[in-house]
Amino acid sequence: MEAKGSTVNAVESKNLYYAYTKGSSRVTALNHLTLTIPSGCIYCLIGPSGCGKTTFLKSLIGLIKVEFGSTLLYGYPLGHKHLLIPGSDLGYMPQEVALNDDLTIDEMLRYFVRLNKTISTTVRDKNIQQNAEPPINESIVSGDNFDKHLDSLSLPCKSTLISSLSGGQKRRVSFLCSLLNNPKLIILDEPTVGCDPLVICSMWDLLHKITASKQSTIIITTHYLEEARKTDVIGFMRKGQLLEHGTPDNVLNRLKVNSIEAAFAFMCLQYKKSKHKNPKQLKYSPSNCLPSTSKQKFDPPNDPPLKEANPNKTQKFSVNWFDLVIASICCIQLTYAVTNRLCLRLFKLKMVLLSSILVVPFLVLLTNIGIGGTPMVTLGLVNNEIDNPKGSDIFLNKISPHLVQFIAYNNSEAALHDSLVGKLDGYVMISSHFTSKLIDQYTFTEHFDTLASSNPLLTHSTSPVIYHGDSIRTVVVKTMTVILESAIDEALPSIFNASGLNPNLGKRFVVKVDPIAEPVSPDDMYNAYNFWMPKFLIFWSFVTIVMLSSFSFYRDRTESLFERNLSAGLTKTQFIFGHFLSSMIVPLLNSWPVLFITIHLLGAPCKGSLFLSWLIYMSNGATAVATSLALAAVDVTIGFIYILISAYIFSGIATAGILWPYQALPYFVKPYISIFPFTFNIDSMIRVLAHGATWEDSVIRRGLLENFIYICLVLTLVRIRLH
Repeated sequence: MEAKGSTVNAVESKNLYYAYTKGSSRVTALNHLTLTIPSGCIYCLIGPSGCGKTTFLKSLIGLIKVEFGSTLLYGYPLGHKHLLIPGSDLGYMPQEVALNDDLTIDEMLRYFVRLNKTISTTVRDKNIQQNAEPPINESIVSGDNFDKHLDSLSLPCKSTLISSLSGGQKRRVSFLCSLLNNPKLIILDEPTVGCDPLVICSMWDLLHKITASKQSTIIITTHYLEEARKTDVIGFMRKGQLLEHGTPDNVLNRLKVNSIEAAFAFMCLQYKKSKHKNPKQLKYSPSNCLPSTSKQKFDPPNDPPLKEANPNKTQKFSVNWFDLVIASICCIQLTYAVTNRLCLRLFKLKMVLLSSILVVPFLVLLTNIGIGGTPMVTLGLVNNEIDNPKGSDIFLNKISPHLVQFIAYNNSEAALHDSLVGKLDGYVMISSHFTSKLIDQYTFTEHFDTLASSNPLLTHSTSPVIYHGDSIRTVVVKTMTVILESAIDEALPSIFNASGLNPNLGKRFVVKVDPIAEPVSPDDMYNAYNFWMPKFLIFWSFVTIVMLSSFSFYRDRTESLFERNLSAGLTKTQFIFGHFLSSMIVPLLNSWPVLFITIHLLGAPCKGSLFLSWLIYMSNGATAVATSLALAAVDVTIGFIYILISAYIFSGIATAGILWPYQALPYFVKPYISIFPFTFNIDSMIRVLAHGATWEDSVIRRGLLENFIYICLVLTLVRIRLH
């Protein structure tokens, strides 16, 4: 087989060292590895598992940073702007399948087309076409022609889901993804595992076509040793070192063996016998390991060699605006590519999207029924009044039968017994002279003043109404106290009038509350529709979005496709921003249905702008997405992630004013409520829906500004965490 050579080496690695901690021991993966790979060839790296092959490949594309040593790719250091590695100049197939099971073959391939075919690639290809002789041909595998390769690789139709493929079929799809759009360097980590012989032949034919018609370099690892004879150069690795490399025929002839397996066995035996276990590595140039007839012209980099900076010379800062514009457009294209893929995955979860629309109103309704409503109680009634007119009847008629159901008793002992055994929520005892005592108290007669001043202990016993309730049930007791006092206030003018007195004497001279948002009904004592419903609308939408978005981000961050994205040039910032944008689909889709159901079907108020309430809802959703990314970025299992989310939510319930006003918190706790952004969103939503506030309201504007600051800070922390 004729090999390919070039005047510029594709890879030049010198003295690479990398070690990692495993348990309590230190494992050396690369042990002063020196390796040169010529351009335009197929280079096969073989060795046992754990010898450092995958570590070396990951170091080439920046996924692993070696402790010391250096590597040049096509004459440039790693990360140079002209390399586009990581980026569209690289086709990388890891050991893992690294595909999304919920996407189809077509969707997966087109995702990698979008990643690889950015504007920077277009500019590069245009420059190459102007300078190359002869002109570069079309891609062997591209977004326009990958259909024809599906049959040759025994793959089903492109609309087939990845999840329905066998392990070998998935690897073939992954193989095709790594060849898209003319990558200059192709790295294939065990691509033929699980494939039948005919398919393996088709894969090798495709690789030979790529190296024959393009100036591409292919680095491949394999456990099938005889398969290595199809390559141009073989490198033998063991324990992080390169034992030897050269063309297959040269290696076999030098060692006088008939197979690659025998050659590798001989090298391993020599390695064990070596006294210092540090065999001398073969130093070679492309000309002595490849046939001279195979040399091709490779266009060297257009830029002059990098010169060492002179520290005594002042460097002028200049901006290449063309490169800046190209980089910005490329960033947008890559972000769009990952956002598009995530949206495709999201839209396949139709039931999840539908449930996000229905679950928020359901939870709002459920909590509004269970929390914030006025208690409806059953009380015993011991009415001993003998006055005429009977003012107690007027008083009892002022109490809403929807809130209080009275059961008549002849004596207080029986009512007390039933209260103690739980049949009653307490009982009310009306004195025998209810009407006369009320009139005495409000007209300040001599009889009442003398009686009370002579014996203050009699003041309680002489009260017109006595309510006996369980003080442990604070809400019920205080609610009944308010109901009874309000009923007396309303009944007093009528009682005075029935007794032949001036009704105005029955009007109490106290501060009258003039509410901004009136309750929907007189029975709604705690103004649940104006207060609790907007509050739970914000809270439950926040919780729902956090739950959905955290799973999506954690899943994508921990899958093997994450590293493959990075090798394709996607930055972690673009990855995070793509997730943020795709997760905003959830509040965007459910916002209007949720608002419609909550306002028009559940009866929540809407005195302000519906658009402003939608804006607050979306702003709250954006803070929820940012929060979910922060929680899902923690390096723990998904189960522990949801424990963290639960702890965060319940902490918010306790301290962010969900069940109790945050104004009641101790002063040293109040600063920490800013980590719960829904606190201020709740205030803003109440102001819009219940008060009819507009954009001019300072609380609303401050809340939206704080949301923006919160999102920026949290996404920055997520980026630092992923680093």
